[in-house]
Amino acid sequence: MQQQEELVSVNQLAATFFEQQLGASGHPLATAISLVAKEMPDPVGSEFGLVADEMTYGLDLNEALGNMAVRAGQSDLGFLVVAVSVQAKTGGNLSEILSNLSTMLRERSRMRRKIHSLSAEGRFSAIALSIIPLVLWGIISAMNPGYYGDVSGHPYLTQALYIGIALWSVGAFVMYKMVNFKV
Repeated sequence: MQQQEELVSVNQLAATFFEQQLGASGHPLATAISLVAKEMPDPVGSEFGLVADEMTYGLDLNEALGNMAVRAGQSDLGFLVVAVSVQAKTGGNLSEILSNLSTMLRERSRMRRKIHSLSAEGRFSAIALSIIPLVLWGIISAMNPGYYGDVSGHPYLTQALYIGIALWSVGAFVMYKMVNFKV
């Protein structure tokens, strides 16, 4: 999780740097990609270095950026690829597009962190409620070993255990799904 957060924050840094290189300095896109490759820390610097190398060896910009998005596996990079591709085909102010993209990436990251923190209580409750039946069974068995022995020969015991385990599993699964969702 932390490695993914670091990659997202570095992606935001790259988008900001990219925006500055194109906007303030007026560098062409290929030069801006080379500067991002040289001046950004890994993993972003090395990924943009591969993009620059692929462009040097004859791949067009859209394919090189698409390859980077596939290698990195980050959905946010798809936005960069689409933005640059659309701008290359239709024209427009790439600096402004990248500025808006950078703002959007920051907002998405902020929203992810907020949702993660707001769902922390639910995750803890789901874990606690899933473990409590097992803990209680262990405590009762340790304090009074014959407690469950009195019903061990009853014909409905195995059916009741299967039903109880099934309901417990369904409840744990539902709680897990309620607090773990993709943003």
